[in-house]
Amino acid sequence: MDLGHLEKEFEKVHDELPILLSRVAVTEEWQRAHPETHRLEAAALALANAAIAAKLHDMNELRKQIDTERGTFITREFYDREHQRIREEISDLRSSRDQGAGEQSFLERFWPLFVAVGIVILQHFWK
Repeated sequence: MDLGHLEKEFEKVHDELPILLSRVAVTEEWQRAHPETHRLEAAALALANAAIAAKLHDMNELRKQIDTERGTFITREFYDREHQRIREEISDLRSSRDQGAGEQSFLERFWPLFVAVGIVILQHFWK
């Protein structure tokens, strides 16, 4: 009977034994640490959910604020209508000013005469 073949198989298995032991040790370590990995994943997920919930809450608050402020702004149609009315009033005021620019009131024309008459009267009684 030829045992050389069995010797070769034994040497092959014997040479790979440290690799197999290493793989078994890694697998056992993985099995030991696996529940901790799931616990950490669950904690990270809970933290992410809390952050998303806070962000959504802030977004909802902003939406509520925008909804309440929306009623305080004027509409574009109202602005355009009032802006046109103000432009017309300014135009009317400018044209009335331009028409009256050549006209002076009685006092604006004759104030130097009144001052001169007043000085003459004061000089007459002052002596």
